[in-house]
Amino acid sequence: MLSNPFNPQFFRIFATALLILIVAGCSSSLAETSQLITSGSQSASPAETLQPSPDLSPQDVVRIQVEALQNNDGDDKGIEIAFRFASPTNRQATGPLNRFTYLVKNPPTGRC
Repeated sequence: MLSNPFNPQFFRIFATALLILIVAGCSSSLAETSQLITSGSQSASPAETLQPSPDLSPQDVVRIQVEALQNNDGDDKGIEIAFRFASPTNRQATGPLNRFTYLVKNPPTGRC
């Protein structure tokens, strides 16, 4: 059962894919997402207004997710952005957000 996020095979595939994306240079410019995560205002922050769009390429979505995770802050805005940009199937398998945050912050236990 590959869709079970507690399955070690799921984590191996996810970690491998993420590593490939990072090595391939999908996170070429950290400034944009980092600025979105760290800038705040009295109204909705830029991180809260960053939304998925059909105008974004798959590469843009992956870059946004990787950069958001690399620049996660104490309020976990980066994790929230990565979750927001995940596919509906991924969000269903790993959500809600508090569960996704737990999965990101806590490595799998047991042997892979």
